[in-house]
Amino acid sequence: NKLPIPFACVAADIVNGKQIIFRNGILSTAMRASMAIPGAFTPVRQDSMVLVDGGIVNNYPADVAKAMGADIIIGIDVQNALKPADKLNSVPDILGQIVDITCQANHEKNVNLTDTYIRVNVDGYSSASFTPAAIDTLMRRGEEAARAQWKSLLALKKEIGIPDDYTPKQHGPYSSLSNVRTIYVTDISFTGVEADDKKWLMKKCNLKENSNISTQQIEQALFQLRGSQSYSSASYTLTDTPEGYQLNFLLQEKYERRINLGIRFDSEEIASLLLNATADLKTHIPSRLSLTGRLGKRYAARIDYTLEPIQQRNFNFSYMFQYNDINIYEEGNRAYNTTYKYHLAEFGFSDVWYKNFRFGLGLRFEYYKYKDFLFKKPEISDLKVESEHFLNYFAQVQYNTYDKGYFPAKGSDFKAAYSLYTDNMAQYNDHAPFSALSASWASVIPITRRFAVIPSIYGRILIGRDFPYPLQNAIGGDVPGFYIPQQLPFAGVTNLELMDNTIMITSVKFRQRMGAIHYLTLTGNYGLTYSNFFDILKGKQLFGISAGYGMDSIFGPLEISLGYSNQTDKGSCFVNLGYYF
Repeated sequence: NKLPIPFACVAADIVNGKQIIFRNGILSTAMRASMAIPGAFTPVRQDSMVLVDGGIVNNYPADVAKAMGADIIIGIDVQNALKPADKLNSVPDILGQIVDITCQANHEKNVNLTDTYIRVNVDGYSSASFTPAAIDTLMRRGEEAARAQWKSLLALKKEIGIPDDYTPKQHGPYSSLSNVRTIYVTDISFTGVEADDKKWLMKKCNLKENSNISTQQIEQALFQLRGSQSYSSASYTLTDTPEGYQLNFLLQEKYERRINLGIRFDSEEIASLLLNATADLKTHIPSRLSLTGRLGKRYAARIDYTLEPIQQRNFNFSYMFQYNDINIYEEGNRAYNTTYKYHLAEFGFSDVWYKNFRFGLGLRFEYYKYKDFLFKKPEISDLKVESEHFLNYFAQVQYNTYDKGYFPAKGSDFKAAYSLYTDNMAQYNDHAPFSALSASWASVIPITRRFAVIPSIYGRILIGRDFPYPLQNAIGGDVPGFYIPQQLPFAGVTNLELMDNTIMITSVKFRQRMGAIHYLTLTGNYGLTYSNFFDILKGKQLFGISAGYGMDSIFGPLEISLGYSNQTDKGSCFVNLGYYF
């Protein structure tokens, strides 16, 4: 009500189906509730209400404007007309039609309250039409619809008594909208979370009490809180006091049950399916239970139980069973096939130190139970591999600032991991344990708005002696860990190829974006592999190159790449649709 032009918006409480009209309170929360389209945006929970888009109860609220004191109402209607029978062929179409029919009587009543009714032709478009072409078309149609009512608008102008030379008074500017505005904040509080979380949240938000804080800093803190995905909603209020402002963040923790489904197709494994069920538990210490199953040529089942005493600080208990059926290649030719069962039990701790920097450490038990080896090359048929278990200690760090997971346009990614392997918590094969060190770095360097260069360097080193077969270094594929966790990507090598105890790879990608979701990528790799890290320059040299097309589709990345490497001495082709798992 304090805005220069009084404003109200409508939400629907799906607890009882009632219309909720916002005329005061927090503007951002009111707008967020008013546009929470069911199925597209999370509902806003306020007190005992669960609020969604008010369009399901009042999609043309002229009556609300009338109740606010409007003498003259000019209404613009941007809704689609009811669909005929031949257009009702899908579940979304039918559900949308049901909602439209429910609102029909109220809609007609409100149209009758309108002095000038402007109906825009939105045929062929929806509330999700945000492409430049769609926006331009809808703006043009809107102007045409308004000009069609030009006589009615001039009649209203005359009725109100507005002179022909009238110029509206300009509003603003408003300093509260400026990112450079600075205020003195004496107190910072968080509503909706445990008191113990305040210290961690203050660190994450990078704010200090009794200091000058800009509006931009507050907004950045809000982005951090929303980005953690720990809250179903996040907003803030500022209260002016004689001593300064009091800043209060309004947070609502997530307690959800989710079922996630992933399907992917590729030219190697044909089809794979991933099913996950996750529930946030309302325990004294916030916790989460997750069950995951993978179906395909390689199948697996995993259970994770996570305790989160402080936001982003986790204690995780996991168990996984996996069945593997893998072809091992040697210089581009299949050498043998191996099938084995893999058991993993893990206890780990992880924390976020600063924004996107996470570290973790813990203890793992791993058991490799080998079943069959089918040799295609007779000269390696004497390979003997025994089932084996490991007890290893691990530590890992990751820093990631990519703007999105696939086809990022900016940001960097750094990972490092160290594992110390034993078979009895202290030794391996009655001597000192061995270890594995791996690290990777990549960065997206935008050259233009559409063209980027992506350099990277990565590798893995086995340290010690008597390195067991299951933990050997390997390369192949476009992503790390494609078949086995220690597998490193290499352009031009599609299948799994085993390497020496040390492998170092450098890569550069040139990526050109075409349109909004299409990409062309040229990748070059150079690698060295040898038994001893300190003599790596004497090792075997690896070269690889690939060219590919990618599309960031709603089903996940679609990628087609053609490549060549001196390791295989032949061309390769790989096709993938869907997120990797």
